[in-house]
Amino acid sequence: MPTIHEQNRTVHNATAAGIVATCHVSLSRNRSMKLIVMLSVLLGFSASSFAAEIALVNPGFETPMQGEDIPGWTQLQHAGIAAYEMGIDSKIFHGGKHSFRMKRIAEQMYGLLEQTVPVVGVGGKDIELSAMLRSEGVGKEGWRLSVNFMTGSGDILTQANSAIVTGTKKSWRRVVLLAKAPAGTTSISVGLLLQDRGTIWADDIHLRAVEK
Repeated sequence: MPTIHEQNRTVHNATAAGIVATCHVSLSRNRSMKLIVMLSVLLGFSASSFAAEIALVNPGFETPMQGEDIPGWTQLQHAGIAAYEMGIDSKIFHGGKHSFRMKRIAEQMYGLLEQTVPVVGVGGKDIELSAMLRSEGVGKEGWRLSVNFMTGSGDILTQANSAIVTGTKKSWRRVVLLAKAPAGTTSISVGLLLQDRGTIWADDIHLRAVEK
């Protein structure tokens, strides 16, 4: 007569073709729990956090430019004459066949690529902005990711920025900015900011609400 801790348990596995194989395995309760945890990890589930994608328009820059405009995005600079070249690059990219490229061609405080999206129920949640980025000859003021949390009337509640990156980074790397959305947030503005000389590329941008 088996004990409670060593009962025969039946594990069912369904193959992709719908064939079901059954086997009998003697497992202690602890080993059963370990198996459940291992299966959860393999299937991609996590009891500690969950990230819900917040949809951006044209996050991989695969939609062709419309004249000088990049669909889904707004190109801005501090002031004065045009000091930045911004566009889609088909020669240097990370995913797909295109990326975003910004180059400073005249002295100016900053150039900015920006997109604002409406959100619901994100107050108090961690918001993650990430992008694949690389750079060439960027000055000491650097480039960074930025997030603005805003009200329905467009007022900024809080701002957050990633660490400044300078110099030349020829290998693509993912840069991540994590910030908590305050109560009352109804839209989020995400941006890529170049504050000095040089050229930067961005691709595969993601905005997520992270629940722990």
